Amino acid sequence: MGGKHLCSVCLPLTTMDTDQQIKRISLMEQRFARVEASLKTLRESMAQYETVKPDIEALDSYYGSDLWRLDFDADEAGKLPKDLPRGVLSEDGLWNLLDQHRLLQQQMSQLSSDSKPAGTLKDVYLAGGCFWGAEHFLKQINGVVDTEVGFANGNTDNPTYEEVYTDLTGYAEAVHVRYDATIVSLERLLELFFVAIDPTSLNKQGHDEGTRYRTGIYYTDPIDRPVIDKVFDEQQAKFEEPLVVERLPLKNFFTADERHQDYLDKNPDGYCHLPLELFAFARNANK
Repeated sequence: MGGKHLCSVCLPLTTMDTDQQIKRISLMEQRFARVEASLKTLRESMAQYETVKPDIEALDSYYGSDLWRLDFDADEAGKLPKDLPRGVLSEDGLWNLLDQHRLLQQQMSQLSSDSKPAGTLKDVYLAGGCFWGAEHFLKQINGVVDTEVGFANGNTDNPTYEEVYTDLTGYAEAVHVRYDATIVSLERLLELFFVAIDPTSLNKQGHDEGTRYRTGIYYTDPIDRPVIDKVFDEQQAKFEEPLVVERLPLKNFFTADERHQDYLDKNPDGYCHLPLELFAFARNANK
């Protein structure tokens, strides 16, 4: 007979009231039934999810593509039949659908990461201008298991967003990225990071200006420095101007308050200096 066996010789026995035993067994029986039913539902849901994955991938590739833009423009010009279903041409509708899928993937990835050896999970802190858009870009990447926005490498303790905004604290808006090194390497992660920034622009990304918007790579493990330098040199070869991306050990990092975490998830129409096409690119870049 399989399973664990409890040996009465190994466990101290105490006199137990029969009513307590009945109550305990009944409670455990309820839990047994709930788990059994939930696991059955989960197995069915996972099987259904596998069948729609090709549809999700097709929608993800379509959204933001040249073909999608062509179809969207035709709809805006009134060239399509009025009775044609066109939910896929709704930026909010399709965006929210794909975003819900991404959030589900992150939740599943987080559950998986809880059981992974600690050595497979690594951290890096990336400053790429306004941290709302930078976080949203980075969290799309397959292998990134968690992100949080905050302030890196400044000169004060526990700065507020308003204090950092003055550019008097020395902090950069940054994203703490935790990633699974078995899925995405630091080198690949940094290559994608460079896609989302202008590495030659000093203290400015998009319309945002100030030292808080400087770009930077801040590391906690010295072993990461050669990888950072390798990617930096490869990127420098693509530009005539010198790159101004900081490469420094992390001195300090303070998490921003909750209103800034996952900002674009909470505010899909909120300000972002990055184009929507970059988010679709990030989702497909490490598959």
